[in-house]
Amino acid sequence: MTEVNTTACNCMDIGTLIQEEDTATELTIKAGSQQEAEARLVKLQTLAQSIESDPCTVSTHITQADLETCIQARFDFVCAAEKLIFEMRAAAYL
Repeated sequence: MTEVNTTACNCMDIGTLIQEEDTATELTIKAGSQQEAEARLVKLQTLAQSIESDPCTVSTHITQADLETCIQARFDFVCAAEKLIFEMRAAAYL
């Protein structure tokens, strides 16, 4: 169990929730075709570009099984706040 120190009732240091070094997020994109999966990836990359202050590095791995394409994508941002904003907005694309 992690101990959390608070400065006042129902308040805590933002560093308790967001760690500076937590800048990468991994997403799984599943679709019926590779073309559809890649189209979703492009939308996510465009979203990342709209948020980033410095270029976000994206690495992917594509697999196909049982009529489904799966893309494992890792987005590496330069700061934790950008990653958090991306994760909140990316939910609409998955």
